[in-house]
Amino acid sequence: FESVRQRLDRAALVQNVARTSLVTCFVPILLVGGVVTAYNKWNKATDTVEEKFRLYFALALALYPSGRLLQWVETFAPLWLGGHIVGFASFFTWTLYTESDLMRSDRELEQARGAARQAA
Repeated sequence: FESVRQRLDRAALVQNVARTSLVTCFVPILLVGGVVTAYNKWNKATDTVEEKFRLYFALALALYPSGRLLQWVETFAPLWLGGHIVGFASFFTWTLYTESDLMRSDRELEQARGAARQAA
């Protein structure tokens, strides 16, 4: 919408949409999915307090370069954050509307599974 509001030509509009789409797709996959997966793997592999301290210290140090990466992302696609906000809002609205299992607690899911077993 920002490109339309600024009355940019079609090429600039397509470029902004493509860049925002790419960033909106890959930032969550790489940063959120990748970081959470790596953290869970490393956290399960550490047992002692010293190992946990090393893990958390390394993760804290990794935040500085990731800040630089996000500055580059902001320069490449300045409207990416708005795309994330719209994407999250539409995702949660859809999951609420469809009463998705994602919005239900594990206890509710287990009770429903138990009731289905008893009925069968």
